[in-house]
Amino acid sequence: MQNNQNEITQVLQLRAVTVEQKRDILNRILSVWIDNPSQRLGQLLANSLSLNKCEEKLFFVEDEILTQMVELTFLENKND
Repeated sequence: MQNNQNEITQVLQLRAVTVEQKRDILNRILSVWIDNPSQRLGQLLANSLSLNKCEEKLFFVEDEILTQMVELTFLENKND
């Protein structure tokens, strides 16, 4: 039972639950999107998943993980 509770807590830490958390996630993605104007939003997200070799479908990727993949993918490309 305790293990289940720990797993739920870990997932919730990766998921934007409050309005503030959702704004933070969207602002971080927006910042990357603005820096990459040739990308459509869908392209930005899909490229981030594929370039990071993420085997999960977008539907199942937690908010913080997706945001970090977007940031890492496009920050790495920006520095090349």
